Amino acid sequence: MKLKIAIIGAGISGLTLANDLLSAHDIKVFEKSRGPGGRLASKRVATDDSKESVDMGAQYFTCRGSAFATFLDQHIRPNKAVSAWHCNLKQEISGGQWRSFEAETRYVGYPRMSALTRQLAMDIDILTNSRITAISGTPGKWWLTDENNALHGYFDCVLITTPAEQLMDLLQASKLENLVDYFDVAMHKMQPCWAIALNFDTSIGSAWTGMEPCHSAIAWMANDSSKPGRQHMGEWWTIHSTPQWAQQHVDAPADWVVEQLSQYFRDLTLCELPVQRHLVHRWRYARPQCNSPQTRIWHPQFKIGIAGDWLSGGRVEGAFDSARRLMNAIISV
Repeated sequence: MKLKIAIIGAGISGLTLANDLLSAHDIKVFEKSRGPGGRLASKRVATDDSKESVDMGAQYFTCRGSAFATFLDQHIRPNKAVSAWHCNLKQEISGGQWRSFEAETRYVGYPRMSALTRQLAMDIDILTNSRITAISGTPGKWWLTDENNALHGYFDCVLITTPAEQLMDLLQASKLENLVDYFDVAMHKMQPCWAIALNFDTSIGSAWTGMEPCHSAIAWMANDSSKPGRQHMGEWWTIHSTPQWAQQHVDAPADWVVEQLSQYFRDLTLCELPVQRHLVHRWRYARPQCNSPQTRIWHPQFKIGIAGDWLSGGRVEGAFDSARRLMNAIISV
């Protein structure tokens, strides 16, 4: 039976569901931001060159399962929106001792990470700048209310792919107490992250393209300009804070965050080059705090489903796996 299905969130999980269900059902995706992508976000640089952007969210992804590989072959590779990143990554074990990352093919969106979700969104009906604040009605006849009090519907099923905290806010505002009690939100709490990007006129001279230091403030540093397809002026480095540092300074002024993380970056890399430009972004919900015992949630009586990377390890492929498991649960009833 053809169903009218609403999907809240246009990240990897939401767009995987949309593409998997599109051939058999009527699909409508609602996205609170101005475009699809979620944490596969790239930020445009304010210059005359509109092609220059920097990856501020997920830095790369791996492909370990055959189902994900097949999905990429069907939806991403034919349009060359993905490329292998020939990177040189190292991880600090302790006190200045480093080791190389495990050998594994790492992929990035081409020419930016957001190209992945842009490609997945091409054939999908997406309403952007639409934050859904409540679900009303009855199972099988759901209506969605957005932040402007506009009603959308009705829908046979509602599939939610937002982070756990936003999910709980939505369910509580919708007075869906039975669903609120359906899982333990404390188990799915998301951690914040501050991300900055620094631009230098020339290379900083690092032999490494990405680093995970043992540091109280910095969790990750990567040469974004080393990724294939990037059309950059000079060299851009992306820096992600640790969750603990971000939580401690979650409401700090952005300029102060840039100043602090920039200095830590200089201390770690011994870079003395002047910064030409910078970008900054705060991710309130960046990564799951711990592994979830559930990979997806489907309530057949309510006809409401939940998927997301936070239910499946936090990886890009985890977002796909969670969505695919939810889709299988839906079509099996």
